[in-house]
Amino acid sequence: MKATTQTDTNPASPSKSKWTKVAPYLFRYRSTNAYPRGEIFARFRVGGKIVRVSTNTDSKTTAKLRLLDIKAEERKKTERANPALTNVKTFGDALDVLERRIKNAVKLRSGARRDNFDNIRRIKATWPGIEKVLLRDLNTDGILDWAKPLHEKYSATSYNNTIGMFHRVIAVGIEAGAIARDPTLGGDGKRLVERVAPSPKQLALPNDEQWQAILAEAGRNVGHGGRGAGWLIRFLAYTGARLQEARGYSKHEVRRLANYGGADPQQVTGVRKRDVDLKRNMIRLYGKGGKERWVPLLAEARELIEEIFAARLKMKGDDRLMTVMECPETLARCCKEAACQKLTHHDLRHFFATRLIEMGIDIPTVAKLLGHADGGALAIKVYGHLRMAYLQKRLQNLRFNTEAVQPQAMLPSSGFKSNIEATETMSELRTLLEKVLAAQSGGQQTVIDLEAKTVEAKQPPPKRLPTARPPQQRPTKDSRGA
Repeated sequence: MKATTQTDTNPASPSKSKWTKVAPYLFRYRSTNAYPRGEIFARFRVGGKIVRVSTNTDSKTTAKLRLLDIKAEERKKTERANPALTNVKTFGDALDVLERRIKNAVKLRSGARRDNFDNIRRIKATWPGIEKVLLRDLNTDGILDWAKPLHEKYSATSYNNTIGMFHRVIAVGIEAGAIARDPTLGGDGKRLVERVAPSPKQLALPNDEQWQAILAEAGRNVGHGGRGAGWLIRFLAYTGARLQEARGYSKHEVRRLANYGGADPQQVTGVRKRDVDLKRNMIRLYGKGGKERWVPLLAEARELIEEIFAARLKMKGDDRLMTVMECPETLARCCKEAACQKLTHHDLRHFFATRLIEMGIDIPTVAKLLGHADGGALAIKVYGHLRMAYLQKRLQNLRFNTEAVQPQAMLPSSGFKSNIEATETMSELRTLLEKVLAAQSGGQQTVIDLEAKTVEAKQPPPKRLPTARPPQQRPTKDSRGA
């Protein structure tokens, strides 16, 4: 029997105007010039795809007899294409296939590979015995009963990642032909087990007075970590580095990542002495995937690094800049003394980004300093929040009558200078400029005293008129001859 296999581009049921169902998995094409006899086709799913194969007959009885042979032949093609899917029957079989794919993925970072295996372990821990369940026995009600307590126990991000991993296991089963369709899909094709939108974190960043109080408490060099904890707090706030970028991996983390392909060599030690270039006023950070980026040093960041170099005179080029791996206790104590909301290590990265935005740095530049590769899309969503005190200061200069008050430009600020001070400086410069323009419009010269912030108008000296020169006579013919 010769059959022609076609991949059905429309996974929905055949159109009523062209097809007529004569038996399960069998459809008769309407009589046309191409198929004058009303040929019968077999239509079923193999390897996650819907195929349509001609039975080469218009007889319903003959088509039924040929259907089993057609299905067996198509399944053999799928098995020959991927022998690893031959024995996939249970959820555990599909999970084993997916684990091998994750482990052998070349472009997958070790951290992402670790997160994938964490999601797999979460599925096994929250659904005991699922590895022995046949894929064809999975049903929507059972999955919903498992997903509800999962959502109640874990955060939205962990829940979404676990559900996504569950869908990937089901996709392997569909590819192997062990299950016809995804049981998490409804009749209309929509997912019944949906992702949950994470609730945005309401972060209250410290103001200038609170930040100075945090620095004062961190500089006492007491508690776990000593002065190294204070160095780490200042480094994260003044560079915007991630905690892992600043201090690298611990020995325990290196051993754990060794099971998932190993950690990136550049990320193991974090920032080293040779990653600091004080001549160029730059520091090198290694982000996710070992991607290198150079970040300009703010004034406070440079002072911190010079302080560390002065305190550690025997540092070598490969020595870590940070002496502690984390300092949650010190950071919590500092926030308590400053009477502000408790901050985490990553909140200091939020603090850095927000201060840059308040100082007038554009979003794409901030995203580049943070190591984002999306041009600022994530920075707008995550780091675009501004503190209420800054908003109130800016809204004071806003008027619906644009002729009354013109918008003030932002002065580039060095380090973490308050943007309010920069705005006041701009206001003073505008006042001086208005006086200069007023004096010049009256035909007077101006002398600006920046220390006294005054403008002195002087009468310009009289202009010199050019002296008249006697006209020169052109030489005549007689004078040239003489």
